[in-house]
Amino acid sequence: MRDLIALARQRVELPDVAMDYGYQDDVDMLSILFEEAVSPSRVATDDEKGIIGIYKGKKLIGVEILDITGGLAHANPT
Repeated sequence: MRDLIALARQRVELPDVAMDYGYQDDVDMLSILFEEAVSPSRVATDDEKGIIGIYKGKKLIGVEILDITGGLAHANPT
C-alpha cells in the first residue's frame, strides 16, 4: 500500500490527516478518504490526471485515483 500512496502523492497533494485507503485491482483505482465514509454531495473529475474529488458540500473529503499503477494504460493503449 505504501507504494500506491507514493504514486498517489506524485499526482495529487494529500493532506496530513488520518486517511482510509482502499485499492480495487480490477479497475486499478486507489480510493483515499480523509473523513468517515459518507454519501458524497458531489464529485469533480480531472480527466487529464485521472483524479476524482469527492466532496461533502464544499469540503473535499476524499479522492479516487484511476489507473494508479499505470497498468491499464499499457493494457489498453489508445
